[in-house]
Amino acid sequence: MRRTFLPLTLASILLSITSCDQTPAQSTSADDDANSDWSYQPADPGRGFYRHTERRSAAENHLDVKRLQAWRASGSSLVIRVIYLSEFIHSPLSPECLSAIDGDFSAMRTAGVKGIIRFAYSSQLGNGGNDQADSARVLEHVGQLAPLLKKNKDVIHCVQAGFIGAWGEWHAPHPSFKQENGTLDPVKCRSLIHALLAAVPEPIYLQIRTPWQKKMLFDEGDTRAARVGHHNDCFLASANDVGTYRSIKREISWLAKETETLPMGGETCKLNPPRSSGKSAIQEMERLHYNYLNRDYHPAVLKAWKKEGQLKEIAARLGHRIKLTDAYLEGENICIELLNQGFARPLYDRPMEYRWNGSNPNSTGAINFSIRSLLPGKSQIIILPKGEGQLEIRWPDVSLTLQNRGEYALFLANPDIIRDTQGWHQIIINSKSNHHEKK
Repeated sequence: MRRTFLPLTLASILLSITSCDQTPAQSTSADDDANSDWSYQPADPGRGFYRHTERRSAAENHLDVKRLQAWRASGSSLVIRVIYLSEFIHSPLSPECLSAIDGDFSAMRTAGVKGIIRFAYSSQLGNGGNDQADSARVLEHVGQLAPLLKKNKDVIHCVQAGFIGAWGEWHAPHPSFKQENGTLDPVKCRSLIHALLAAVPEPIYLQIRTPWQKKMLFDEGDTRAARVGHHNDCFLASANDVGTYRSIKREISWLAKETETLPMGGETCKLNPPRSSGKSAIQEMERLHYNYLNRDYHPAVLKAWKKEGQLKEIAARLGHRIKLTDAYLEGENICIELLNQGFARPLYDRPMEYRWNGSNPNSTGAINFSIRSLLPGKSQIIILPKGEGQLEIRWPDVSLTLQNRGEYALFLANPDIIRDTQGWHQIIINSKSNHHEKK
């Protein structure tokens, strides 16, 4: 990708980059929610189709725990929470606003889901950015939000850069974020991303809207770039995804490498066959290691994938999908073979624990194995010491608040494996490898 920035006018930016949030997110019917095409059950944490939610004011649009639980039961472990701060473009965030946002995180925790978080000021184009906060106010708000983000990091999947422009997608920005020629001001944008990197606790990732924006934000060799992934909110909608790419062939090659370790997600924007077909989508999601997509938008694209017969595969492969392919004795050891059938490696690391006969926590073992090393399409064999009785394994959430909540533990994709409420899987051990028998 070229490091120079084209002297686009504001008008050309508006034409070249649009958001699929221009039309309100359309939820599907209750019958569709129960359709097995949308997920493989149960909902594995931190991947798959997410549900769209918004907060428009401090006093309204509170998250409904029962609705979140219903979404989770139908296969969605992620929700996006777009929080509009339009009431505060000329003032600090109020205690009531901060309390309401804290309540959103609490609802997510109660319901057993995690959030993709974005802050914005306006969902309107054509106002010259004057319905948004200026750069100084934005930095003030980020500072106010930092303690909340730290407090609730256990239920945050990613934080999108947000804050600038319509829908927080960094186009049609406030004048304070623009240069004289109408393009984004790299200095002001870098100030925001640096503030967000300080406010969002590690290891939580940020996400940026386009490849050229990330190139604008970081010089080559800046290690902070390793915490900033991507979201494409016009996935497959045109030849360049409605301005997401300036040089699509070059930038997709760059993204393919970036997303080997960084989060990639987004939403479809409009029907655009053959590029938006299910077959094309699978090929691009494989290449760019897609972690999640919007379950609520765009309905025409999602219906086409279902009609074409690809929706079920997409739902099953978004992010990671870890399957136990073998468990067998090898001398004094137990060999556990795992295969990642998903588009991406697990986004965050988590410990692997094992125990025998449901032993107490003090006798639970842990091994030095990184679940993130399970690359898509690859398998690994893990060695455990031999024990007596029923072997159980699990990958709990790293947060102490969620450690014994099974809905936050990684799910093996095998439907026949028994799993308890704390995420422990009962493993049947063969006398020898199934692979050896096949040979």
